[in-house]
Amino acid sequence: MKLFLILFASLSLHAGDSVKMNFQKGDRAPLSLINSKTIESTPAGEQAQVSLNWKLDPATEINLKNQGMSTLSKYYRQTIEPESLFSGIPLTISAKEAVVHLQILAPKGESISRDDANAIQLDRLILVDSKESLHEGAAVLEALRPDQKERAWSASNSAFRLSSSLGTGSFTLHLDEYGATFPIQVTVFEKQSPFELEVATTLTNFYAGETFQADLTFKGNEKQDFVHTAQAYLVSPDGRQRIAMRVAGNQVMGSLPRLASIQPGLWELHFDGSFEIAGQKVQRSARLAFGLTVPTGRFEPMVNYHFNKEGQLALDFGIEIGVPGRYEVKGLLYAMNAEKKSVPIAVFNSAAFFKQSGRMELLIDKETLQLADFQGPYQVKGLTLKDQSRMQVLSHLTDAFSVN
Repeated sequence: MKLFLILFASLSLHAGDSVKMNFQKGDRAPLSLINSKTIESTPAGEQAQVSLNWKLDPATEINLKNQGMSTLSKYYRQTIEPESLFSGIPLTISAKEAVVHLQILAPKGESISRDDANAIQLDRLILVDSKESLHEGAAVLEALRPDQKERAWSASNSAFRLSSSLGTGSFTLHLDEYGATFPIQVTVFEKQSPFELEVATTLTNFYAGETFQADLTFKGNEKQDFVHTAQAYLVSPDGRQRIAMRVAGNQVMGSLPRLASIQPGLWELHFDGSFEIAGQKVQRSARLAFGLTVPTGRFEPMVNYHFNKEGQLALDFGIEIGVPGRYEVKGLLYAMNAEKKSVPIAVFNSAAFFKQSGRMELLIDKETLQLADFQGPYQVKGLTLKDQSRMQVLSHLTDAFSVN
């Protein structure tokens, strides 16, 4: 009996060990999960587990930190409604040789008259500067045409560049012969402007019900002492849902939709603002896409591991799910080189369909481990859990755990 217990203890020791995942600042993991009563389950699809692993050049430079999302803007966009067109289109120009694009926004199925199309062409435009001086379009505007290799613009489009002699400031563009039937979208590009707006988030994905936050920065204004009036809102993937955001100081923030009204996928922040920087008026618009995640699954905190008789490293992850679907685990394996430096040596991933919470084991081949050149302790970094059924990242751990 004593001999049996010793043998059992020995077998248990070599059968595997467990390690707790390391969650640190910047990592992402749902605090709670939704269930199938809240969101519709997806069709079962492929049931079998598929696992892959392959070698990685240890000299590969990998940034494991969550980089967030950002966009830069030297343009602004505004839509002028028909009833406002008689008083002209206001233009705020902060750089010479700005390019202005006009587009008549006719509803789908409605046609634009020839007179309206001609009214936005250069020879029918009149530009009024801040001193109330009138300039005929042909004298101060240079008509622009799309690249000949591209499809020609429709009659509802027109673009021109302002003469450098006009300088900067406030202008009004008049379309005297336009019938004011449809709104006109005006986009102003200021390539030479020193003021470039950056809109950035610290995250690439947000969870339903979280607070969305983006930072506003002007690269041409190091002191960041700008005054502005602005509006911002979020647009759902299908374009039907809009959520107003609050602009306060140098930040855009607001609550994301909760589970009952969420549409997972890429949402978009729309920002439009008027600024005053060092006494100069500047207008900017920006569009920033980000992922909105429905928390359907997450890692269990403990990971089992062992080396089998074939020399493979077996990793066994616990996956807690709230909704049936196909889930994927992916990560990077690091090992110690001859200089005792931790370097990336392999990529691994595995995906399987889960009807309920369970475990996912994957094997990293002996050849992939490159035992002749590298040794433990091994580290798993950049570990992610994805919901393949809904194309969303559920969890991301920068420095997940170590294996001795």
